[in-house]
Amino acid sequence: MITNTHESVGGGTGTICHDFKGGTGTSSRRVTVGSKVYTLGVLVQANYGIRRTMTVAGVPVGKEITDLMPEIDPLKKEEDRGSIHHDH
Repeated sequence: MITNTHESVGGGTGTICHDFKGGTGTSSRRVTVGSKVYTLGVLVQANYGIRRTMTVAGVPVGKEITDLMPEIDPLKKEEDRGSIHHDH
């Protein structure tokens, strides 16, 4: 028997995406093509980027939302701060 002493583990634990919480997510939609119905599914693993490089439809929104920057808790253990580290 394996005993797990961690509260949260997995591929999305501690991930950061443009300084927002990242992680793993899924979505699916049913689409009709001609007379056939298909289910399209996606799996996203978001763990990249820094805020200032974030763009949406070509607009550099990361440069405009600097007031939403997270504060790093210096009391948190290093392994609980996320898996991408950089200087702001």
